[in-house]
Amino acid sequence: MRHARQVLGAALLLIATSALTGCSSIVSGGRDTVSFTSNPTGARIRVVDRAGKEVQSGTTPCKLDLNRGQGYFTPAQYKVLASAPGVPEREVPLRAGLNGWYFGNIVFGGLVGMIVVDPLTGAMWDLPETSNIEMGSPTMSLSTPAPPAGYHDYVGASAATWK
Repeated sequence: MRHARQVLGAALLLIATSALTGCSSIVSGGRDTVSFTSNPTGARIRVVDRAGKEVQSGTTPCKLDLNRGQGYFTPAQYKVLASAPGVPEREVPLRAGLNGWYFGNIVFGGLVGMIVVDPLTGAMWDLPETSNIEMGSPTMSLSTPAPPAGYHDYVGASAATWK
């Protein structure tokens, strides 16, 4: 009889614990690690949130931890600004999508996990594992020298001007 009560108590504790957590929160957590690469490597990157605040920075290749969500039922949305010498700055969007584990709440997390825990922690969202930024080729500065003194451009002029 005593053993049956212990088993029943453990089962109830397990059910209560799972009811107060979300499936995505258990499996994924509220943050995600994104690997950033660039071509060419060595680009300085800054990750900026919706409010324009820089939340992370690094030099490629690098891994950065980012929040999956940015508010209740709001996926994270970032701008990745990449710069390298001789190359124009690049801006690449980085957006979270729905985490497949969110639907595990139907079995494990229940209604509380589905409408409270996972949306509040951001665990219902998933960021891409990698982000590759194509920087392009370095720009070359080609300047045209000034024409020599006494030079006249006759392109498009009539034959009478050539005398």
